[in-house]
Amino acid sequence: MTGDIYGFVHDPTVIRRDDGTYFLFTTNNKTNIASAPSMSGPWTHLGSALPNGSMIDLPGKDDLWAPDIAKLGDTYYLYYSVSDWGAQNASDIGVATSKTLEPGSWTDHGSIGIPADQRYNRIDPNLFRESDSSTPLLAFGSFHDNIFQYPMADPPLRII
Repeated sequence: MTGDIYGFVHDPTVIRRDDGTYFLFTTNNKTNIASAPSMSGPWTHLGSALPNGSMIDLPGKDDLWAPDIAKLGDTYYLYYSVSDWGAQNASDIGVATSKTLEPGSWTDHGSIGIPADQRYNRIDPNLFRESDSSTPLLAFGSFHDNIFQYPMADPPLRII
């Protein structure tokens, strides 16, 4: 990768906008955003998706982890983890939406509503949809024990 991506590229996610521009979202600095005309770059740092941090009131709300991006209809959904390193019971998954992917366009909707449970850690979200007519599923977990899934509402801002 060439160009300016700012900070470390931990747990990245990439999406290609309809105009051909690539957007990279990374862990750190309230979810860094960079864009490029191709996967190889040059990348340009654009800023943070959530410059005020998450509305989820947990430790780590200013250093969001493991972003995952998906487009459903004309809306982009950015799922992120709020956590403190190794804090299984003090983690949560949130979501923000945008129509453009650009900094300043994101609306934070807070927690998607996964209940706390000793069986899993609410981190590392990934939205999966088998087809346009299927219910989206959110997979998460992976640090303490196993991977879990919840079906998502329509629009996918909360679990059902």
